[in-house]
Amino acid sequence: MICPMCGKEMEPGYVSGWTYSGFSLWQAKALGFGVDWYTKDNKETERLRKAGWGGEVKIDGFRCKDCRTLVLQY
Repeated sequence: MICPMCGKEMEPGYVSGWTYSGFSLWQAKALGFGVDWYTKDNKETERLRKAGWGGEVKIDGFRCKDCRTLVLQY
């Protein structure tokens, strides 16, 4: 994929994160942890990805090391 910011080739991969800290796994699942998108004015939110059984969230995408741009596919 070509970077929309600088025009260089991007590398495929994923963003990974843990969605609970100080919670047991069943608490994290019960609370519905995941990754959310928020508009800058906080008027809208959207759940992009729910946490998996390990508490980890992975979102596929592409990274440009040169201009530090991410393009994510959820």
